[in-house]
Amino acid sequence: MGYTIATHLNYHCPKCGNNRSTRLLLLPIDRVELAGNGYETWSPALRKRILRLFNYIDAYEGTVNRNCLPDHKFSEIRWDDDTKSENPDTMTDDEIREKFQLLTNQRNQQKREVCRKCFQTGKRGSIYGIDFYYEGGRFWESTIPTKGKAAEEGCIGCPWYDIERWRKELMRKLEGEKND
Repeated sequence: MGYTIATHLNYHCPKCGNNRSTRLLLLPIDRVELAGNGYETWSPALRKRILRLFNYIDAYEGTVNRNCLPDHKFSEIRWDDDTKSENPDTMTDDEIREKFQLLTNQRNQQKREVCRKCFQTGKRGSIYGIDFYYEGGRFWESTIPTKGKAAEEGCIGCPWYDIERWRKELMRKLEGEKND
């Protein structure tokens, strides 16, 4: 058995009477083997290779963190049945860099929630409250599909999609404004 976490916001606590607390519930779910869970998998060898390729650098913090895990830049919430692909051990370094970044589990969960909210509302996420997008704007473009491989185009430019590129593009913009 596996678990998922559900949140109940503004939960009324019968013990203390507080109406503003958040209640976390662990809900058991059947664990699905490799087929049918919606997630891509990779071998332990490829996982180690991905971590080494990125030098264990957390994309969010920009610091070395041996507790990072590979994160798909393109969020699974926007995948359809045709989007999931194999991650063979023979992936090139460029393919890995294009597809993954490293995040801690906490940041990975934060990104998942930001992407879920974007999927539901069309409002793209931000980091540190900075509304900067190196492509596109604050809102999902209506001409871009919301699901499937073509939806990845709508993620490009969002800070969470490629955090390292977002940071570099933001710094480039700030340096350019400083020189004006």
